[in-house]
This record gives sequence, C-alpha cells and structure tokens, in this order.
Amino acid sequence: MSSTPGTPKQKKGFQRLFRNPFSRFSSHLSAPSTASLPQTPRGPSLSGDSQVTGGSSDIDATPNLSSAPVASHLGSAPATLKAESISPQPDPVPLVEPAALEDETAKITVTNEVWMGLRSSLQGLGGVSGLFPHLASAAGILLECFNGIESAARNQQDYEHLAKELTTMTESLAEIIKAPTPPSLTKCITGITFEIKGQVEGIKEKSTHGTIRRMIACFQQLQLNLNASTWSIANEHLVNTRLEALNPAKLATYDLQMLSMISRQSCTQGTRTKILSDLNNWAYDSDAPLIYWMNGMAGTGKTTIACTFSKVLKQGEQLAASFFCTRTTAECKDVARIIPTIAYQLARYSAPFQSLLCKILGDKPDLGLKNIQKQFERLLRHPLSNNNVKNAMPVNLVITIDALDECEDCNGVEMMLDMLFGNGVNMPVKFFVTSRPEPEIYKRMKQSANSRAMLHLHDIKASLVRADIELYLGEELEPISPSAAQIKQLAERSGCLFIYAATLV
Repeated sequence: MSSTPGTPKQKKGFQRLFRNPFSRFSSHLSAPSTASLPQTPRGPSLSGDSQVTGGSSDIDATPNLSSAPVASHLGSAPATLKAESISPQPDPVPLVEPAALEDETAKITVTNEVWMGLRSSLQGLGGVSGLFPHLASAAGILLECFNGIESAARNQQDYEHLAKELTTMTESLAEIIKAPTPPSLTKCITGITFEIKGQVEGIKEKSTHGTIRRMIACFQQLQLNLNASTWSIANEHLVNTRLEALNPAKLATYDLQMLSMISRQSCTQGTRTKILSDLNNWAYDSDAPLIYWMNGMAGTGKTTIACTFSKVLKQGEQLAASFFCTRTTAECKDVARIIPTIAYQLARYSAPFQSLLCKILGDKPDLGLKNIQKQFERLLRHPLSNNNVKNAMPVNLVITIDALDECEDCNGVEMMLDMLFGNGVNMPVKFFVTSRPEPEIYKRMKQSANSRAMLHLHDIKASLVRADIELYLGEELEPISPSAAQIKQLAERSGCLFIYAATLV
C-alpha cells in the first residue's frame, strides 16, 4: 500500500521562507508498521424523522457549508531604501506622507489580527480534540512552529488567505466536537485525522503552499464527516435497522478468526515483500488503474497475500471494505451477498455515505434482495457518485474481494465483473480482486486490459517462491529446530505451492 520531474521552478512559498525558521525541526510522521510490507510516505442533514426518502443522485448527503471568507488584497510592503554613496552633505531624507503611514499601520494591524486569530483557533481546537488524538497532535505541532510560520508568511497575501481559511475551519471543527452530542469516531474520521497529522508534519519539515492547501482540504473532509456522524448518532436506531436489512455476510471480513473452518492468516515476515510492495505502490498511485486483479492456481497464496494487504490497509484506515469468498460457508460463496456486504461496511466506514445510503434504503428497503445489477447501481454507484460523499472520502481507499472463483453462481460472477468494469472506474475507491484464472473470469479480465493491473502468481520466478517458502517453514517449524538442509528439502518438495508447505506444519 502505497504513494507515489524537469527542473522545478523557484517558488515564493514556505520552503524558501522557512529555510532558517524551520531548520530546527526534523521529525517524521510514523507510518503504520507491517510484518512484511515496507511503508510508503501516506453531513448529511436528515431530520430525526424516520420518514427518509430519496433516491436520485441529486440528493444532498451533507449540510451546506459556508465557504471560508476570502481575505481582501493587501498592498505590498514598503520598498527598502538603498544607500548609493556616502557624501559629506547627504541629501535630506524625504518626508513620508501621513496617509501612507496610516495605510502601512492598517496593513500591519490586519496581518497581526489574522495570525492572532489563527493561533487562538488552534489553541481552541487542541483543547477540545480529546476524542481525536491525531487532530489534537496536529494542532499542537502547528502551535509549536507557529512563530516561524507567522514570521515567514507575514505580508504575503496568499498565505494570509490560507490562514483565514484555516482559522474558519478550526473554529468550526471545535464547535462540532464540543457539541452536547459529540460525533462518533468512524474509521473514515480516523483516517482523515491521521492524514492531517501527516500534512502538519510536512509543514514542520519543509512547508509549501500546496501542503497547507491539502491540509485545509482534509479539514473540510473532516467537517463533512463530523456533521454526518452527529446525524448518525441522533438517528442510531433508524440507521442500524436499515443497514441490517441489507443482510450482510458477517463471516466474509478479512480478519475473521472465529471459526476453525475459516483460517485467514497473514504472510510470514520477510516473505512476499516484492508483491506487497507493488500492491502498496498501486494503492497510493493516483494514476494507477482502479482495479487490480491478482490470479494464481490453487495453493499459490492468494488469500494470504490478500489478507496481509487488507491488514496493512486497515492499519492506515485505507480499507473501505472486504469480502473474502469461500466454499466452506453458505454466505461467503453467495455472489449476491457481496455488494450488500460492501455497502454495509462502507456505511460503517463513512458517515456521509451512511446518511445517503439510509435515504436510499428508506425508499427501497429491499435492495439487498435485488439482482446484482440493481444492487450495484443503487447501493454502490449511486451513493459513491454523489459529490458530497466523494468530497468527504479520503483518497486511496481500497475494497478487497478475495477468491471470487469460489462463488457458486458463475453467471453472477460475470455480471459482477461487468458492473465493476463498467462503473467502478468512476467511483472514488479502488478494487483489489483475487481469483483463480477460471475461464469466465479470465475472459472478462482480458477484455478490460486498459482498466486494470494484473499479476499472475504462478508466473513468479520459482526460486523466489521457494526462498519465501523456506522462510515460512523456518519460522513455523522453529520449535522442533530442523536443520537448514531439512528446511531446503521440504521447500523443494513444496515447489511453488504454499499450500503444500502449510500442510507440512
């Protein structure tokens, strides 16, 4: 999971101005740790009334937010006088008109008020953000380097505009958070506050105009989610009733470990590093295809890789939903349960999505029982195409669908892929799909070569796979202390099949 030229033009931004004020800062944002993956640098206003209707894409899922005030254009600072030469009889110093002095005094007063207002609003946000530790930390870091920011950006109109926007957003967030009924901490909110902290860490190190603008965008996303979350709390019973009517497959999540018949394990540390790194890069590359298909023969480790990837995504709150198909349970092999389950998990992840979905379900409560085409259209494409929902979503969200070939209805699988390739590319999420290269799946994937990335696990160099199997066997068999020669022999017998090695332990 992951993020990713020409000589850059010289900018009049924080990077040049802060070269000295920020030389003392060098901290970095800690990325979520993983066992096998190197990390890459990463409401709605419904009334409490149960009569919720609507179903068109024009439904407004969030309350209207007043736009931040735009600062008036201020004049430039007075020019510096140069001494051309020293003469015994210096020219008299020109008098400055009283009106000009008044103008400059007014400019300084306005500038001081802008930065004083921002400092005060950050202090207020830090004092009420106890439920949101990343947000409180971000406010504290901004205050820590505030003097450098104010000194470097003083009298620069564009930064004063940004300071006013940030002041407005922080004051608004503080009011929402300290309301009598505080918003709930959804996964989406956690992900956004995590990103805000990352943007603030970037400001500490080398600030740019773009970094601050992105941070303000994150604050706006957070406000949309907090507003929707407040509505969700006020309508908790209604929300739960409508979402549970989707009949989601609760056994299909990546992290289920409750049943002996379902065993989903992560990769052994140090194995599959290249594959996981590539997946990481795909997830964070905004130019990458929105669908990634990983296929392989039985026993090549598809589910283990998908589980590991999902776990890492979850640590960064980038996993929007997951559905792990398996023939061992009825609900996990029913292709008709996939979309309702994904919609259910998305609603638990994002409050704005939840609000709009509840409106849709209020009008059509039986959508979970409809055919796959109608499910996809009404439960996913429709709410995810709403601007208020899209604008509130963090970037780089991923939905995992594992072992699609284990679903019983082949026609349903083909229809699912048709809907995914026909509409998925226009939604603000990515899809990671794994399966065996079954004919009906392979044919559909081949037709959409320009819309997806693809990896054939069985085409990976055999020596690399055996090296990973040796690491796996060495860790799993450590209690009986086998020799290196014995481990090597077992790995050779396993060939390229992790499932064979797993049966040995």
